[in-house]
Amino acid sequence: MQDYHQPEDNSEDEAEQPESVVEAIRIQQRYTECLKTAQLEDSPLSSDIIETLRNPPRTTLDNEIENTPNLALCLDLFVALESYADQAYTNVRNVIEKHFPDRDKLFSHYQMKNRIEWLSGVVSMATDMCPNSCMAYTGPLADRTTCLYCDAARYKPETETADCDSEAENHPDKVGHVPVQQFFTVPIGPQLQALWRHPRSAKLMKYRTLRTLQVQQEINASPDGQTQSYDDIFCGSEYLQAVADGKIGGDDIYLIWSCDGAQLYRNVESDCWIFIWIIADKPPGVRYRKGHVLYDASVPGPNPPKLLISFAFPGLHHLAALQNEGLQIWDGLNKRLFTSIPFLGFVTGDQNAIAPLQGWVGHKGKHGCRVMCGHPSRRVPGTGHYYPALLKPDGYGESGCDHDDISLDSVPSPSTHLYRQHLEYVLHAPNVTEFKRRRLETGINGVSIFDGVPHKTDIPTLFTADLMHLTALNFAELISNLLRGTLKRADSDPLSSWTWAVLRDQTWIDHGQAVADAKRYLPGTLFDRVPRDPAKKVSSGYKAKEFQIWIYVLCPGLLYGVLPDNHWQHFCKIAAALRSLHKDHISVDSLIKAHQLILEFHMEFEEVYYQRKVSRLHFVCPSLHGMDHLAPEIVRVGSLSALAQWTMERTIGNLGQELRLPSNPYANLSQRGVKRAQLNTLRSIKPDLGVSPKPKANQKFYVNVGAGYVLRHPRDTTPCIVPNSEAGAIQDFAASMGIDNAHINSESISVRRWARLQLPDKHVARSVWKERPERCSNPQKTRISRNVKVSRNVYS
Repeated sequence: MQDYHQPEDNSEDEAEQPESVVEAIRIQQRYTECLKTAQLEDSPLSSDIIETLRNPPRTTLDNEIENTPNLALCLDLFVALESYADQAYTNVRNVIEKHFPDRDKLFSHYQMKNRIEWLSGVVSMATDMCPNSCMAYTGPLADRTTCLYCDAARYKPETETADCDSEAENHPDKVGHVPVQQFFTVPIGPQLQALWRHPRSAKLMKYRTLRTLQVQQEINASPDGQTQSYDDIFCGSEYLQAVADGKIGGDDIYLIWSCDGAQLYRNVESDCWIFIWIIADKPPGVRYRKGHVLYDASVPGPNPPKLLISFAFPGLHHLAALQNEGLQIWDGLNKRLFTSIPFLGFVTGDQNAIAPLQGWVGHKGKHGCRVMCGHPSRRVPGTGHYYPALLKPDGYGESGCDHDDISLDSVPSPSTHLYRQHLEYVLHAPNVTEFKRRRLETGINGVSIFDGVPHKTDIPTLFTADLMHLTALNFAELISNLLRGTLKRADSDPLSSWTWAVLRDQTWIDHGQAVADAKRYLPGTLFDRVPRDPAKKVSSGYKAKEFQIWIYVLCPGLLYGVLPDNHWQHFCKIAAALRSLHKDHISVDSLIKAHQLILEFHMEFEEVYYQRKVSRLHFVCPSLHGMDHLAPEIVRVGSLSALAQWTMERTIGNLGQELRLPSNPYANLSQRGVKRAQLNTLRSIKPDLGVSPKPKANQKFYVNVGAGYVLRHPRDTTPCIVPNSEAGAIQDFAASMGIDNAHINSESISVRRWARLQLPDKHVARSVWKERPERCSNPQKTRISRNVKVSRNVYS
């Protein structure tokens, strides 16, 4: 299995790029140049915010809060009602003042918004944009007054601005220049400074340094000088090589930037785009939680942006300015001031979202691989769609795509040096016609905006495979369509020849019911969202998690005896491989085995399903090729689960749940995002904000049995005699613990049963006594949490 990272001398690769003959690329180049020379003074931030970035506060908020009457109460109240409408705070405030009229007045909601902005230091940067969401007026396009694509006006007509009295009073210099629409970006600098101000928060930021030392020690102690397992991105060769090369220091902050499109309402056209930051310096169990993911910006819809880089620019420009100057941080744990250079480690997102930011053609192109490996695809005759088939179709003669069979051993790996050569080749195109030919030949559609970020992982290795979209959506949908016989087929390819299409008619209905009935056998500690009946719901909002559990967890069992044996064995290979790759902790041996299974599955897939038929060329979807890269990508980036889009999907979901203004959801979304950024920052500075002390638990309701295990109520009120089989198990346990059990009579052992057991990882398992049907109000919906592997003799 090949490791992607090859240390290279890229001194020549960073040479000044020639100006392209294509206008769109010239705009991209000007954006990257703006990033390379970014300074804090170039942003709309006030001088006070810039001064704070250069001279951060060196205290927590305790004194400020204690010295301001009722501020602590109002803060806790504001945080407790974070997910509710603004009116909820006002209503509770009025109730408190009604019942306690003698106390000092509480802050109004408006006053608290201003106070929280001041305490957190987090502000939003407003940027003008096209009302049709085509572009934003940023960077080299900041001085335009009309949209580059639709000619929509940037500012409202003077007849309308005359009515904007408040706007004119607050900004007298902008009379006649009131923007039609704006979007808002939250700068990351104040948020990063806040992560270190409190000792408890600063301690979390030490995880990356400690984990790096552990991995380096493990590698040094290993006989072959390689890591033996992968459980985080800090085990990947990409990160470790950057540390060895001095690109990342101990005081630096490791960032992951992610973007994706979102539909706020299922049945209403409400598409928008959301950008977030993930702080990888925090432990994996913390960094992906709602309160630790940093909001960057959102792009209003419902139209998709035509120049996505213009919307991403404000946040990236601020990051680049911090990298060029260095971010001053006060460490509240060690009481020291230090300079940090935030490092952009990875960029993640759905393929459709990432392609415009990569400067790549996308998955439908001849060279459409997400990791830019250069694998050539084959065009479907008469169309512009390409598919990455290894085997050449019979009788196939499409010009430029009629190459011989490709061996999986020869599939290239992504290379920064080769990417730079291809990029320069495309940029040197003398005319538009030649540019299109070179674009087809290389897969490069332009310059990536991330090329302008000074401190980052090299391109194309900055972009990673997305385990969520690839396996849980794209590939799972391919498998589903094959099994159901719903994949597009030619008239010359009758469905009767698809021996694998077994989920049809009554079999499909029975299978869907079996999937739904499996719900109670999937413990909630492992499967947070169980799949619904796919026969009823697969075409109406079936979630990625549902696809994942249905295809890779349930289908290997439910398809046994239904799918022909050769197809079933073939399917089980990919199911076993992907279940291994989704683990939080992956050993090298498991990784090698999974990679072998994927390669075998791929070759057998083309031989069994595609069968070199031009009419079935679309069977070989880009997701099938993407599977080949998963194991090598884990070697390069560490755990792919740590970089999957689950975090982004959860962020979209919980932000969408907080919307309270259906008439203008985009403005409401921006407000919620800014509010979340401010409150998360306050929680970093004051971790106990809004947290009530937990009452002491009554000890009669739980028993701590050691090693992290806790017996929890309910329990039997009186002891009961156990069956012989359970008595035998108790005797076996006593013997294994060295307890003399000669006096234990297996005929009359009595115990007091407990219903629940809290495990060391805080999950809770229930006993069979508690989960018996007669004890459950709805047995069919009760999730079984007593799945335990045992090995012992059976007593009669």
